[in-house]
Amino acid sequence: EEGGVATVRYGDQLIVTISDAEAHGSGLPRKALGYQYAKLIQEKLALAREQHTPRYLWRAAAYAAATVLIYLLALWLVVVGTRRAVEILETSAATRIKGIKIQQSEIVQGSRVTALLISVVRLLRILVIAVLTYITLAKAFSFFPWTREHSQRLLGYIIGPLVAMGEGFLAYLPKAFYIFVIVVVTHYVIKFVGII
Repeated sequence: EEGGVATVRYGDQLIVTISDAEAHGSGLPRKALGYQYAKLIQEKLALAREQHTPRYLWRAAAYAAATVLIYLLALWLVVVGTRRAVEILETSAATRIKGIKIQQSEIVQGSRVTALLISVVRLLRILVIAVLTYITLAKAFSFFPWTREHSQRLLGYIIGPLVAMGEGFLAYLPKAFYIFVIVVVTHYVIKFVGII
């Protein structure tokens, strides 16, 4: 304690000072809050030291290498799978896929439908590879103490919008159910009126 405030130091370096007003907000006495801060800092320092030992870093490198190997395997499966799908569309499916007709007029030829499906498969391949690459980078970064912050940021860019979309979808469900009930009731009312 110095001058009516509790202080937490690391060696000669002042880390934090705690006044009575700050301690009051936590519900703890000033000195007890200082001890709590000191204990937390000691735990974090011990963890930081442990994460910079050669043993920890070698283990992190092994995990990162395993992640990259899994990524390469997944990449190979995606490429081989999509190539096979394109080959099937170009050969056997080309004769089976019919064009789009309205009455007797063919609006879109079967070959064009096949070409469109092949383009969709290739676009999906690019998207899947991009997502896999992004997730692999974020995961590999998470194993090392220097890049862990970047990993959390990268994952946040994906998880944040997904969580927001999920929450929006869940919030919309009651409205969707209300619309569904109206549609069903209207359908049966029209059928009933038609019978009369």
